[in-house]
Amino acid sequence: MLNRLLPALLVVAAVAIVAALPALALADDKANGTTHEGKIVRIDKDELVMTGTDDKQYTHKLNRDVKLRLDNKDVQIADITEFKTGMKVRVTTKKDDPKTVLKIEALSKGDFKN
Repeated sequence: MLNRLLPALLVVAAVAIVAALPALALADDKANGTTHEGKIVRIDKDELVMTGTDDKQYTHKLNRDVKLRLDNKDVQIADITEFKTGMKVRVTTKKDDPKTVLKIEALSKGDFKN
């Protein structure tokens, strides 16, 4: 009986760990950075210009280490042309350095779920 139960428990534990990874990554971003949301005005491989929810315009310089997500999927800097004007965007910057962008998430439809 124990020989059958152990593999099943291991599978359940593995599924739970995989399911928890996105939440852990989001918690890590929040612990190490500051986020703000808005809409894309213009974006290319070097710079993001966005309007925040406060209707102010923000400009962020991008570096090659920035993590990019589009419609909840990880993408590469080469896919930056898929980010379009008007898309909802959430930017995470370093907590002590708001000029350094850690992550950019964009949605073509829907809202961000925290």
